[in-house]
Amino acid sequence: MILVGIVELFVIAPAGILFIVLGLGLISYATLTRKTALEAAVSTSPGSGEVEIGAEAESGEEYDFEEDYDRLLNFYVRRWGAALGMDLLDKEIATYTRHGESFAFAIKKISRSHEKDLNKT
Repeated sequence: MILVGIVELFVIAPAGILFIVLGLGLISYATLTRKTALEAAVSTSPGSGEVEIGAEAESGEEYDFEEDYDRLLNFYVRRWGAALGMDLLDKEIATYTRHGESFAFAIKKISRSHEKDLNKT
């Protein structure tokens, strides 16, 4: 009986160590490839975060995003309620800003995507 216990110790322990080593290797590989893929996506993203879209880029006017932000916030709060509306708008802005775009660029893109809904109100 003791012999069986010793054999199991030498068979099961190395297998456990092997699984741990392989698991750590896979986790580190996945982490490294994810970072390099994300860096490649960010480095190839268009623009440097400056807002120069459409007519404003040609005329040289600076985009004032505060009015659009207030309109978007009002729209989201009326549609989904105060807490959820603010959270949804923040998350939609974060989808742009986490990849290096500016806050103003995010507001401009979001307000253009909701332009039809914003003009109804």
